[in-house]
Amino acid sequence: MAAREIPADEVGLPRFAFSPSRDVDVFDLDSHARAREALDFGLAVPGVGFNIFVVGEDRTGRMTATLSYLNEALATRPAPNDWVYLNNFRHPWNPTPHRLPAGMGRRLRDRVAAVIPQLRDALGAAFSSEAYQARALALRETLQAGIASDLEALRQSAQEHGLEVVQGQDGGLRLKARSSSSASSCASSIAALPTRWQAPCSRRSLPSSRASPGSAAG
Repeated sequence: MAAREIPADEVGLPRFAFSPSRDVDVFDLDSHARAREALDFGLAVPGVGFNIFVVGEDRTGRMTATLSYLNEALATRPAPNDWVYLNNFRHPWNPTPHRLPAGMGRRLRDRVAAVIPQLRDALGAAFSSEAYQARALALRETLQAGIASDLEALRQSAQEHGLEVVQGQDGGLRLKARSSSSASSCASSIAALPTRWQAPCSRRSLPSSRASPGSAAG
């Protein structure tokens, strides 16, 4: 039987009554029903530490389809909060977490990054200004005058009790007897000093090579 060519209109191709929909995606296929159920289950879990593994052949569009499905699902949910971790100056290894409304974390980061150079310039200008230097000098002079006044009061009080204030090479102050009185007499002289001077003077003593027979703990 010889073959013959049949026109297309005589073949009678089957016709299917359906209307294509643009809302259909790969997860609407029966073959991907279990994958869709796994994604829905994972999205419904409120706890942490739950993972969904997507497997499949390369170049099958599995990740594209999965991310599209997840984005559509998350679009109906409220945006999660932002978390910002700030430096803990007392315990640098343990930063402090702070929860911010969604989107505020990046705004805070950008504003902090913008204000740091401004603070650096402002602090540098403030600490190098003539007004600041004059104020710092005045405070230094006031402090030094107060120390000198207290030291002079200590010297006078020590002299009244037969003691002498000496300053060691390390800058520490010590008391020693002005005469060869006994150590017990020197100790009683220290006890007669004002209370605010007794503790500092009794903590330190002269080295044995420099102490005289009548030296007191100073």
